[in-house]
Amino acid sequence: DETRIIQGTGQATFVENGTFESEGLASVLDFHGTFTRTISDGRTYVANGTWNGSGDIKASYIELADDFDVACEVNADDSTNITMPTNQTVCLKDDSGELPVYMIDGEIIANGRFTSVGDTILVQQHDGASFEGIGFFEGTGTFNGTGRFVGSGEFSGEMVSPGSFYQTGIVPGEYEAFASLENGREILLPQTVTVGINPEFGLTLSMPGSLIAGNLTNSTGGALANTSFELIDTLIENASPIVVTSNDTGGYRYGPISSGEYEYRIDLDGDGFYEASGILPVGDETEVLEPLS
Repeated sequence: DETRIIQGTGQATFVENGTFESEGLASVLDFHGTFTRTISDGRTYVANGTWNGSGDIKASYIELADDFDVACEVNADDSTNITMPTNQTVCLKDDSGELPVYMIDGEIIANGRFTSVGDTILVQQHDGASFEGIGFFEGTGTFNGTGRFVGSGEFSGEMVSPGSFYQTGIVPGEYEAFASLENGREILLPQTVTVGINPEFGLTLSMPGSLIAGNLTNSTGGALANTSFELIDTLIENASPIVVTSNDTGGYRYGPISSGEYEYRIDLDGDGFYEASGILPVGDETEVLEPLS
């Protein structure tokens, strides 16, 4: 499958390695891979993983050398002024409680309750886990939330709702955009697309579409209820007619229709001859048109 890069809100299931960078809280199911998140200054987080930053951790496990014996330095005049010894990344701050407390300044593998000084990066390995979090997921599983999804798999939700689109691997430059309709028509859109070096999201393209609406009446002004007429796109060879049918009061409504020229015709008595016909031009500006009344 093709690798997609989609920014938005929804769900993606990756069976091969993919990434999801969440904006806000996201959930994952059956996640196999690496989860990276930032612990902000002053925040406390309980987890098992690799911590890279500064702060204190009350640890049930910490990966240290067998001969580790580094105590934090305590100022003789102020016992609350505790610092890291020179050229060290971890020191024992307090071992009087049930679990020891270590001061961290660098990278360490540990399981415990960490309080960050400045921003700290936490990296965790997961094997089939389901949880909620804010951060960067890399691996396989089902991801649900708002952010950037990169990978090949199944996508659903608002980010792939009707009208959404994406394209990757485009050479930077200026491009015209065309809409390819189901009937084979291609419509040049009014906007040009600028492609840069970095990915861009939230691009909006619009196709002008007009509306056909009115009321069918006979020569005396009476409503022609449940009566049909045809529209034919003259720009398509052997185009099938579009059938528009009025309601119980003679009113009809159809659209949107793209720019071009359409033949309209109506056969009121079914004898194969059209009582009224003509050409309806539709421009690039959105408007309401009434070919028959």
